[in-house]
Formats: sequence, C-alpha cells, structure tokens
Amino acid sequence: MGKETIEIRISGIGGQGIIQTGTILSLAGMYDGKNVSQASTYGPESRGTPSRTDVIFSDSDIDYPYIEKADILIVMAQKAYELYHRDLKVGGKLFYDPEKVKIEKADNNCFAIPASGLSTKELNNPLMAGIIMLSFVIKGTGIVSVDSFKKAIKESVSEEYVSANMKAVEIGMLAGSF
Repeated sequence: MGKETIEIRISGIGGQGIIQTGTILSLAGMYDGKNVSQASTYGPESRGTPSRTDVIFSDSDIDYPYIEKADILIVMAQKAYELYHRDLKVGGKLFYDPEKVKIEKADNNCFAIPASGLSTKELNNPLMAGIIMLSFVIKGTGIVSVDSFKKAIKESVSEEYVSANMKAVEIGMLAGSF
C-alpha cells in the first residue's frame, strides 16, 4: 500500500471561524493517528478579509506546511472562491455554500451545502456554518472519523458551546448526499 497525503484548504472571510474549523479538523486527524500540519493566513483586519487554513494529512513526514493544489477545497465566501478556486487539483472536490458563493462551473466534484442557511435556521447561530460544512465533508470523504471529529470539537470549544456544535455536526451529517 502506498503512502497517502491529503491536502485540504478551508477558506472564507474573517469572522466565519475558518481558522478554528481548521484547528478542529487538524486535531481530529491527530486523534486518528495521522501526521498533520496546519498553516493559516488571514488579512490584518479580523472581519471581512479573506482567510484560509491549509490542513495536510499524511502517512509520512510532512516537509512543507502549505499546499499548492488542494485535494479538497472548502469555500465559505465569494472572495475566498475568487482567490482560491484555481488551487483545486484536477479531480479534487470542491465544497461550497451556495448562499455565499457562486461558482463558475459545477461538475461531479462540486458539492453545494447551504451551511449558512442551515446554521441560521436550525441553530439561530451563523457561526455554526463551518462545523455544518465540515461535518458534511467528513461524512462524504471520510478524511477523519466522526468520533475523532466530535472529540476534537469538545477539546476546542468552550463547554457552553459543545451542545450547539454537536447539533451542528448532526445537521451537517444529514444535509444532502454524495
């Protein structure tokens, strides 16, 4: 069996929880026994400027923490799509929120999930959109186990938000299919 590396870019704008979402995904990968790297970039302003976090999972050592071409690209804002959509590998999977992002051309590797709308409608909290989106991605790709993902959330968020995040996981797991 060959060594596997999966490169994931989560992108949006400041204030959407992109960096924390990447941190949770990275921690889940560690719980699953993967070698993990996470590197983040964001604008000098905390809200409204593009942000991204790159997460790499590998069976071998990771030499460089940034990705050039993503196997999985998650896009939560139009500005982020415009900046990063060319960073998706040929045959890679694009996950996007159609309420926030209009893509140029959809194909079999493009998956729309209305994470923002579900977050607001079901949880009355737009900040849960990233967890809903990531739950959908995990369900469809198996990049980490659901148990490790839930454990990482419990370790990463304040106790008062654990219940809402677990509900967001449930919503994401039920939101659509591949």
